[in-house]
Amino acid sequence: MDWTTLWLIWIGMFAAIEGVAIATKAPGATLTSHIAGWASLKGKANGWLARRASLAAFFVWLVYHFVKRTVW
Repeated sequence: MDWTTLWLIWIGMFAAIEGVAIATKAPGATLTSHIAGWASLKGKANGWLARRASLAAFFVWLVYHFVKRTVW
């Protein structure tokens, strides 16, 4: 199996999981709502600053990674 096939399988699995989460409408089921809850985006639970900073740092790295196509 080549890498393209494996990545397509991974994307398909994500789409299936996210699709079920959207269909069930359960709180915190989708990836977006799960990450928002973890990062305390709708409040300020203990450790909210570190979690938001971690999330922001991840997205900064991700954009850099896509632009430069480097490995960390």
